[in-house]
Amino acid sequence: MKNLLEFIRCKSLSLKIYFLFLYFLFPFYFQNKVASNRIENKQKELKKSFQDGKVTPGIGLPFEFLEKLFLKEIERKKIIEDKAKSMIGILSLSILAISIFIPLMPTIAKIFILKIFSIILMVYALLSILFSSVLLVELLAEKNIMWELSEEELINKDSTAMWYCIEQNREQNLLRTNYLYTIYRLTTNFMFVFLIIFILYLCSI
Repeated sequence: MKNLLEFIRCKSLSLKIYFLFLYFLFPFYFQNKVASNRIENKQKELKKSFQDGKVTPGIGLPFEFLEKLFLKEIERKKIIEDKAKSMIGILSLSILAISIFIPLMPTIAKIFILKIFSIILMVYALLSILFSSVLLVELLAEKNIMWELSEEELINKDSTAMWYCIEQNREQNLLRTNYLYTIYRLTTNFMFVFLIIFILYLCSI
């Protein structure tokens, strides 16, 4: 609740309602928004510090050592990206399954209360898979960036610039990991809810 209050404090009324909705129905999606917001703010502060000449941790460290740390972050990015790509097939099958079941909704559950319950579950499942798909697209497109040294910085073996790139890439990989975890959780929620809908359908045959 503390994260919710902090996050919506400066938002418009419509955004407050939207984030309240996310907080109670899709907590993992909301927590990802909060974490992403903090990471991006930290990256902005890091960028400002670097531009102001306040980033100095890389000074005195061997450039070759920093280069190894840099390559590790690149490797982490590739691992996260490969896992994200593997989710494309799962989400595609999930969308196919739910598109098949939507026309069958009128036949699910003959008791009125159960019918309403199944409709609510279907809406929740649709939103879960929608949020998962949106996050996956963001992860593989908008968030798929890396910080690299300029040609001049590379020639001069600029340790400070290398340290800055490592820190930015580390934060970006953390952001990607949060996205991937949220996609997994939302997809798991979808599968669980869809299983309940499927059982209701079998019981109505």
